[in-house]
Amino acid sequence: AHQTITETLITSYSSGRPVMLFKDVNFVPICGDVVCTRVNNFVGIFDDIGDIKPIEWKTIYSETWDPKSNFAIWITGRTSPEVVQSVFETFWSLHCINVIFLVIPQNSTAIEVLSYDPFWIRTPENRGRVDRRNISAIFFPDKLRDLQGLSIQVSMYESFPVSVLENSSTLKSGIQVEIMKYLAHTLNFTIELITSPVPLSSYTTQLPDGEMVGVIGDILKNRSDVLGNSQMQEAVTNRDVEFVQLFLRTPSLIVVPSSQTMSGIARIFRSFKLDTFIVIAALLSLFALVLLACDRRYPIYNTFHLLLFQSYHSIGAKNTERTFFISWIIFFYLFSTIFQSHLFRDLTGSPYYPSIDTLDELLDSGLKISLDPVLYPSLNNSESIVKRQLAEKAELELKFDSCITKLIKGVPIACAGDVVSVVQAIHLANATNVAGRKPFHIMSSSLKHSWRILVVKTGFPYIERFEQLAWRLTQAGILKKWTDDSFNYTFKFEINDADEPLNLHECEGIFFILIFGCGIASLVFIMELFYHCKCFRMFRMLDENE
Repeated sequence: AHQTITETLITSYSSGRPVMLFKDVNFVPICGDVVCTRVNNFVGIFDDIGDIKPIEWKTIYSETWDPKSNFAIWITGRTSPEVVQSVFETFWSLHCINVIFLVIPQNSTAIEVLSYDPFWIRTPENRGRVDRRNISAIFFPDKLRDLQGLSIQVSMYESFPVSVLENSSTLKSGIQVEIMKYLAHTLNFTIELITSPVPLSSYTTQLPDGEMVGVIGDILKNRSDVLGNSQMQEAVTNRDVEFVQLFLRTPSLIVVPSSQTMSGIARIFRSFKLDTFIVIAALLSLFALVLLACDRRYPIYNTFHLLLFQSYHSIGAKNTERTFFISWIIFFYLFSTIFQSHLFRDLTGSPYYPSIDTLDELLDSGLKISLDPVLYPSLNNSESIVKRQLAEKAELELKFDSCITKLIKGVPIACAGDVVSVVQAIHLANATNVAGRKPFHIMSSSLKHSWRILVVKTGFPYIERFEQLAWRLTQAGILKKWTDDSFNYTFKFEINDADEPLNLHECEGIFFILIFGCGIASLVFIMELFYHCKCFRMFRMLDENE
């Protein structure tokens, strides 16, 4: 062989694990070690181009086969341009792009180096041409810098705000849309959009074995080459796919029912603990009994007068009595001041019971949690006892929209999903109750954080270029900016902090107290009327007897 070619192959393309290719595929050494690693370089010498069988080689090498490997194949026999073109096209059908043929004609010492450009446009329907390279040139140049408008099938579905599609046919906005547009522009390929008028959180597909999966099924069923909707890394576990790391971590959030509206009476006394109420009631009763024992007039009335106004006018001249009443006046003054401050806060504060915000509160609430099967292992295998206890009462639901629909209908359930699904759900047009308030609440505590990835089918030839460009976006801070632009909204949407005019609902508890007091007064009036009537009859009977 030519010395330049030999030196180039030995110095530049013999790293890793080189493998020799043989004419008889039955004698190809599959693995020389106990643990098989992917092959980086293939070298072969054939006298007949018909003995080059890349499809059989891929089958034999199985998991060690890598379409990104370098193939250097000598051909010493007779060949033709048409046959060479056909063999190159076979390699390209297996996504093998780094292939060169070193053709040595019979009775000749000249060497012709042939390469293949799969993106060169011959006709609008056909691509690819055989290139003749100089011996001193780089054998395996980067052919993926310009794909010359090659069409790549990309699955992407509506998922506000990260992937917004116009009429389910055109990419519009969102971080996932921006990433795909950037990749397409930089590598010069055309996006062949695969989508449907179904939102991402509702899309499911059935695999040949009957398993129901989400959008990753488009890759597993060869419906597309790339999944434009980024996924949690856990979603590709044990799947026959490859992925591009986006170096972004997003939370998985939990959506729970909104807190219930608090009644007027509960708002007035929500700062009162039962033990405090018992102690105050006992002290008021004690003070009234003291007044009654001292033969003071109207003991109950004077007790409430002292509680509300901290004044008492019928104090005697004895120092003991003065000290006693002064102590009670100071006590009731401090107590009423503290109570009024709490009462002011309770009456002007949020009219709702506290929301569920932590995993401990979720566990104590007794709510059943519905989550994607991808998230279940993070609960069941967690070191946290609380998460494992939540996993015991979890139910698996592939469609996040189904769980949100239950929440809107008032079903007491907690829905766990990745941030993309949650954001889309809270912006649904019908996700409000009669009062115009969201019927669910997003917990402050997240379930977990996951790396985001772009899923591609196994053997995707452009994955390394995708990874390089994704890393470039991360290093430049562009991915973070696109993320911030997409998620420019507020999760705390339940409570409206705007000033509102005073309404009867705010004064509900006060009216109840008035009605309760008037009811007691009416009952006492009836008792007094009955008592006076009875006394009148008794006096009348005595008069008649006399």
